[in-house]
Amino acid sequence: MVMWVMSDRAIPRSYRMMQGFGVHTFRLVNAQGQGTFVKWHWRPRLGTYSLVWDEVLRIQGNDPDFNRPRPLGAIERAPTPSTSCACSSCPSREHDFDFDLLDPTKIIPEEQALRQDDAHPQPAELPRRDRAGRLPHGQRRAGIDFTNDPLLQARNFSYLDTQLLRLGGPNFTSTTGSPVRNDQRDGFHQHLIHESRTSYAPTPSGRLPRRARDGYRHYQEKVEGTKIRRRSPSFEDHYSQATLFWNSMADWEKRHIVAAFLFELGHVERPPIKQAVVAHLGRIHPDLGAAVAQGLGLPAPGGGQVHSRTSPALSMTGQPRSVATRRSPS
Repeated sequence: MVMWVMSDRAIPRSYRMMQGFGVHTFRLVNAQGQGTFVKWHWRPRLGTYSLVWDEVLRIQGNDPDFNRPRPLGAIERAPTPSTSCACSSCPSREHDFDFDLLDPTKIIPEEQALRQDDAHPQPAELPRRDRAGRLPHGQRRAGIDFTNDPLLQARNFSYLDTQLLRLGGPNFTSTTGSPVRNDQRDGFHQHLIHESRTSYAPTPSGRLPRRARDGYRHYQEKVEGTKIRRRSPSFEDHYSQATLFWNSMADWEKRHIVAAFLFELGHVERPPIKQAVVAHLGRIHPDLGAAVAQGLGLPAPGGGQVHSRTSPALSMTGQPRSVATRRSPS
């Protein structure tokens, strides 16, 4: 995350030119009940572009809200910006990687997993409010299941409270557009018209509320072994993917990353903090640690064991390019 923030990807030219990555690993389940681990990835069809630091300083001085009105105007004009949805899927290969797929701090290198681009681009559109003025919110769809990612499981619990507080009542499920058959009565935002006089079963009226047959079904898998409430040792790998990111950068991208660290660390007053950060950078890659240390006037840190693997897709030099929707300054 730190390497990503210090790279050119952290200063996008426009929100329409940013890639999106899902944090958690989900599971797709087909009609035969076969599951596949996936991580979502959205790629702008306009291409992925960033600004350089000098441009950012001038722009934020002239227009602090530079990025805000442009997406809205672009959505209202034609052609509408769009993204392609892809997923890194790992059928029956989840244990072939040197990192844990359920670790939300890791990405799946595109070269190591199948990527499927959505044949239909997803056009951007302004959020539509319902008659009560509410904005839409997410709902899990059939065929998409949760994994044992500990952070994802915790969020599944907390998001129930989030929806209750956001919409102010227990009937938030009736606003999603998905069929809901809980036969719940009354309460804020209740839009359903119940024909039955009873909301319990069994009942002598003969009209029984029944559980939906197409309701949520969790993916079933057979597991063996001892269940422990402890994270996998692979979760302790904090540097390999940071090294992968650094190795994949072009020379000019590496120079920008070093300059970003020098700018931020230049505002740090306590030398031990600077030295601690530089030590971490040395464990990512000796060249990165040495370059930042030299710029700060500190001794070069000792480097750890680094690998030489790369993922060309991480570099902005290999991203799709387009001049669509661009206009001249005049």
